[in-house]
Amino acid sequence: METGLMMMPMALVTGFMMPISGKLFDKFGAFWLGIIGMSIVVVVTYYLHTLSLDTSYRHLQIILSIRAVGLGLATMPLTLRE
Repeated sequence: METGLMMMPMALVTGFMMPISGKLFDKFGAFWLGIIGMSIVVVVTYYLHTLSLDTSYRHLQIILSIRAVGLGLATMPLTLRE
């Protein structure tokens, strides 16, 4: 239950970003959205190596939510077939 509540903001941000990335896809195409989104995911995923047992609950939620922005930005355009 605790893990689900901790990761809930990540799921909400990803769900929020999907329609936004759909609108951006129509304007810019999949390539740039994929590059920008996956760049965010790579940078934030690399940042996760700094976590320790002293990392606060909120800090982890914020990191995962930023990562979810990249996932939401890249996932929809890269999986959509034209």
